[in-house]
Amino acid sequence: MFGQQTPRRWGWGTPLKKRAAARTVEIYAIRTNTVNSEYANFVTGASFFLPCFDGGHRDRYARCMRNAAAAALVFLGGFIIMVLEIIGARFLAKDFGSSFHVWVSQIGVVLIALALGYYLGGALADRWQRLSVLVVLLVPAGLALWLIPTCAVWVIDAIIMRHPADQPIPLLWQKLDPVLGSALIFLMPCVVLAMLSPYMIRLSTQSLAQVGRSSGFIIAANTVGSIAGVFISGFVLIDQMKLSHIFRLMGVLT
Repeated sequence: MFGQQTPRRWGWGTPLKKRAAARTVEIYAIRTNTVNSEYANFVTGASFFLPCFDGGHRDRYARCMRNAAAAALVFLGGFIIMVLEIIGARFLAKDFGSSFHVWVSQIGVVLIALALGYYLGGALADRWQRLSVLVVLLVPAGLALWLIPTCAVWVIDAIIMRHPADQPIPLLWQKLDPVLGSALIFLMPCVVLAMLSPYMIRLSTQSLAQVGRSSGFIIAANTVGSIAGVFISGFVLIDQMKLSHIFRLMGVLT
């Protein structure tokens, strides 16, 4: 029994066995390529946090520099928005009173601006993936902030003087006038600044493997800038600078 020769039809030279062997090699190649592809995606995503000082990899260095620039830009955007929120409430209180309604109005308008900016920034980023679009938007916003000390007085006077001088202002308008003043003065610049985060996420993301890391990094940088804006405006800027100078400084930074 053991001395019998194996029939030729079951040998490795038959067409059936050749096809089986070829299929085995094909499956191995597919699995190998898949592993290599997954490893490459992991390395590409992980390089988001790797040091940039690798002279042999220009692409990695350029990617790190681009991410750092995007983080700095959204940090500055979050910083300016929070400064405008804190200093803006102080500015409105001169004419509308330092009441609870002024703070509610300022916070609400800034939140509306953030919602609009996030949506519009994402829509524009999907359509135009160019930094020149941001420049076109940021320049008018910076100019508007620079002109707040000069032009905001006219806006607030128009809101207040529309009420008869010999009659008390209705309670409803005592609540809504600060909302109207805050929206006319601060809504547009804050909307433009809020557009930076989704725009930078779109520009800094090179593949689907990086979406989570890129978006988390950009949002974190923006939030850190907002935290810095709250404390610096409340503890430093108000004590050291006039309100008009603070607005003009924010215009220059924009």
